[in-house]
Amino acid sequence: MNFYNISNLNWNGWLIDLSNVKSRLSSFFIWNEGDGKFLNYSKPKGKAQTSCQRDVLINADYLPANIGIPIFSKKAKDIFEKRMPSEMSFYECSIECEGSDELFFLCKVENYLSIIDEEKSSFRRLIDGTKLIDIPSYKYDELFFIARDKVFCERLIVSQRFVDICNEENIKMNFIRC
Repeated sequence: MNFYNISNLNWNGWLIDLSNVKSRLSSFFIWNEGDGKFLNYSKPKGKAQTSCQRDVLINADYLPANIGIPIFSKKAKDIFEKRMPSEMSFYECSIECEGSDELFFLCKVENYLSIIDEEKSSFRRLIDGTKLIDIPSYKYDELFFIARDKVFCERLIVSQRFVDICNEENIKMNFIRC
């Protein structure tokens, strides 16, 4: 099975800066901790880097962020909700660029699977003994569209099925084969 990382090659290295106050966004969206109720009371806000151009932003279906949370356009969200209804949840987010706010959606991946092949991956050890993936190797035989690893939650991949849907629906994003 082929696996991919999501990319936006047209973005010239730009990132969206998501304010991660008290690490609530990363805890909920990446580490699968908590219930996300804080999102009922505050809408996350991101800011495009100053060199980012608004016309590029509003024509993108995927935005790369400074933390590992996928950000999708309304068009992409609507298609994913229709074609992959149980694999992702979406939360409104405003992205500031060149003085105006644009509506996008943070994506909570619902699949936490054992996708890292620890025997074939290489790791570095931190002083405290924590293992960091240096070069990942992926494995998984069951069908899915998008998933995070159960242990190494920062690792997010998509399947060939996800890529095919994006191509069929003309969703503007790129993929890098893992």
